[in-house]
Amino acid sequence: MSLAEAILDSPNDPRLLLLRAWVCSDSLDQASLSKLLCQRAVEAASDMSPDNVRSLLGFALLQLERVEEADRWMENILNSQPDYDGMIHYYASCYYARRGMIDRAVDCAQLAMQNGYADYHNWMDLDLGYVNVEPLRSDPRFHQLMVRYASIFNR
Repeated sequence: MSLAEAILDSPNDPRLLLLRAWVCSDSLDQASLSKLLCQRAVEAASDMSPDNVRSLLGFALLQLERVEEADRWMENILNSQPDYDGMIHYYASCYYARRGMIDRAVDCAQLAMQNGYADYHNWMDLDLGYVNVEPLRSDPRFHQLMVRYASIFNR
């Protein structure tokens, strides 16, 4: 209910739309509403700027099973946007983990940490919605990266 109210306040926020889609799909057994929310996220991303990784366009496309478009979106961002702070590669790691491309996700995680993406909560705890690295957490290579780059996390 609170999430639906948040969407009323920010109807084009792709993160809220995808989080609500995830809740509808995984917790409420409302697959058709989930797809509608993903479609709204695609439309919102187009308004926002699809080349912006925070538009989450590829994640919405992936949920709509438009895999080739989603892959092109992610690869375009990786090939055309500078990643000064590792955020783009963090999102790429989330994307490829969700896509089941674990080797690629690990590579992107390494580049994200190498570039300084130091949000420990996102790396180790975040498991809500479609945008997280949860599928990587059981991979020993991911844990090796967390140890190797431990100095970037102010804990």
